[in-house]
Amino acid sequence: MKTSNKILLTVLILVLITFTAVQLTLSSKYKNGQYTTVNVNAGRDSVTIKPVRFIKLKGLDNVVIVPSYAYRLEIQKEMPSYFRYTVVGDTLIVTGDTSFPNERRRTYEEVSIHVPQMKLIQAENCTVNVTGKLDSVETGLMRFELIQSRMFFTNHYNQKNAQQYFGEVFIKAKQNSEIDFGASTISFKTFACELESSTLRDNQFGKVDKFMVKASDSSSLQLTGSSLQRLNIVPKSERFLDTLTIP
Repeated sequence: MKTSNKILLTVLILVLITFTAVQLTLSSKYKNGQYTTVNVNAGRDSVTIKPVRFIKLKGLDNVVIVPSYAYRLEIQKEMPSYFRYTVVGDTLIVTGDTSFPNERRRTYEEVSIHVPQMKLIQAENCTVNVTGKLDSVETGLMRFELIQSRMFFTNHYNQKNAQQYFGEVFIKAKQNSEIDFGASTISFKTFACELESSTLRDNQFGKVDKFMVKASDSSSLQLTGSSLQRLNIVPKSERFLDTLTIP
């Protein structure tokens, strides 16, 4: 083989090795929630926040909770004047509605919150989308309190057909809140919720290994047959999810 051909072959091999290493790195970051292509554009800001244990959300119509090793917010560069966020102690507070009842408005711009597992996420008057993990080994504990809010378990950004894995999910929903298994590719190790005048809907493709529900007389369960077979109804007299509140 000519010397020039050997040099060309060596260069091609080095380029291939470099390209493969970059792809593996990006794939790892994507799985860990550190890299998402959908939000990388000039119209959004990424804001790093300090580690917190609690999150309080209010008046947000399009908030996305993304499991991640990082603590950060991703918001549009142009947000309403009444949108604000702050960290008080160990609590991140994100508010997207106006303060005056006669001109009540909510923030409809997408707000993505990238955080590891929290002690509790509380949502009042919000629409919350929760994404899972692409690797079942990386799932953790998720706790929510919903007040006049809707929650959807959805696909992980661009991975529309990928399985979404959730570990242990505990939810207390009240005041006409709604919980919806939105994606057809979701899988829970444990799903437990307490409904007070609220609604839970599943879909025929979602999978729940351990399924527990406590519901008030004014609540509604809309479940498929496969979910009903695994459902464990918690008696109304039994204490259940009492600790799901922000101090």
